[in-house]
Amino acid sequence: MVENDRPQIISINLSAEIDANAPIADIFSDAHSCEDTSCITEILPQKSTLSFDGNLFVELIISFSVGVASGVVGNYIYNALHNAKTKKLIINGRRTRLTEESITQAIETIKEMLKEQGEAANKQ
Repeated sequence: MVENDRPQIISINLSAEIDANAPIADIFSDAHSCEDTSCITEILPQKSTLSFDGNLFVELIISFSVGVASGVVGNYIYNALHNAKTKKLIINGRRTRLTEESITQAIETIKEMLKEQGEAANKQ
């Protein structure tokens, strides 16, 4: 099999319930910069809705290279969402505790699943 030189990109979907007073556009601006690790964050404002208790549900897409350590991305996400007073976090459809370890483990699980899917596709 011929390998290409392009880095593989992973995109994860984050759904978060945050405090309504947190400015949505500034969620990731206060977090430590992820520029050197090639993280791209896109907020999906059309999916943002207000809940009964006044909190906001926000959906985000974060894309990064496979070579970026899960801990770096997990720390980036934790710093951004912790500052926004997040009440609930869902990563790719699975509810996750708002701790650096839980977020990092969820990202590592996603990477492993994608690796296994790639290996299965290569065998066929």
